[in-house]
Amino acid sequence: MINKLLLLYLIADAAKKHSKDLTFVKIHQLVFLAQLDMTKHRMEGFSYSFKKIPLGVYSEELQADLCGLKNMQFIEAKKSLLLKLKNLFLK
Repeated sequence: MINKLLLLYLIADAAKKHSKDLTFVKIHQLVFLAQLDMTKHRMEGFSYSFKKIPLGVYSEELQADLCGLKNMQFIEAKKSLLLKLKNLFLK
């Protein structure tokens, strides 16, 4: 649950700044970097397992969460924008 809430927040924040280029690959990279930074600062946050691939990093759990959020229409397929709960995270 925490992973999904943080993921929604990260997507909303990233969509505000980089809406044109926000792809699933970039979301994987952003989550990886955020998780790394949280771990470095001993903060609780994302808890995905990543593996290195030619495009960067990949997490099966993260991909499942992204697809689930997309299927529940929390993420718009083409623009990767937050559809529901947007006001909650962008206040």
